[in-house]
Amino acid sequence: MQNFDEIITLVSVFIAVLVCVTVFLPIFFVRKPENSPENLQKIIDDPVRRFIEPENLRKMRLSAGVIVGGTALALIIVSNFYWATPLALVFALLAYQVPAWHIEMKIKKRNDEFEAGMLDFTILVANTLRAGIALPSAIEMAMQTTKGPINEEFSMVLREHQLGVDLVESIERLNKRVKCENLQLFSATICVTMRTGGSMADVLDHVIETIRQRSAFYEKLKTMVSQSQFEALLISLSPLAAFLILFLIDKSLMLPMLTTGLGWLAIGVIVLLEAGGFIILKKVTAVDF
Repeated sequence: MQNFDEIITLVSVFIAVLVCVTVFLPIFFVRKPENSPENLQKIIDDPVRRFIEPENLRKMRLSAGVIVGGTALALIIVSNFYWATPLALVFALLAYQVPAWHIEMKIKKRNDEFEAGMLDFTILVANTLRAGIALPSAIEMAMQTTKGPINEEFSMVLREHQLGVDLVESIERLNKRVKCENLQLFSATICVTMRTGGSMADVLDHVIETIRQRSAFYEKLKTMVSQSQFEALLISLSPLAAFLILFLIDKSLMLPMLTTGLGWLAIGVIVLLEAGGFIILKKVTAVDF
């Protein structure tokens, strides 16, 4: 047991050194990005940079993983629960992934808000164009009644156009940096009509009808997918419910699962199998919108 304690101490020292090298030391050597047009365009086009710098995100992930993993390891050492050391690694890996998952969720939420508002924005632009107003002014007037991501992105489009960038090119760049199918319809219509001529308001009316039909279809599809994924979650949680019921009925029967090393090993295997099954079921029922 003494040798095992020495191994744990060495591992703790190694983790402490790793923290200093990977988290704190880079702070003094991080170079600020140059304010060149290429770097500024990368900052604009990168959706992560709208919420946090990638370097800061990396430090946050490392810090979260080390803090949570180190805390779990310290609790294991204090409680003499040495054989559960792999749990500290699992907690560290989960904590390392949580910040990235959070940023991905914020990016997805922003894209969903953008897509949800494209129908109203397109209607406003079409009505303004029908009144005889030019496209840049129509977009600007439509922005006055919209907020959120659409206002931010189209403000950037108009700002680029005022600085001399062709409006078609600016809209195409918007289409590249925002993943939205409704925006693709809108931008394709604008770009093709401006290059070939024709009544843009009439063409946008067809786009509006297409967006309405797609939105109704996707709402039904989302409901079906959510139901399937909820069923997958219930199936994955059924062993936990069975364990709790049996534990309440007869504690002596299930207590060895929580008090012996073999029981915790079985729990770990069950958790891995259930997680794998849930991921597979979720992949099977998932639909890319």
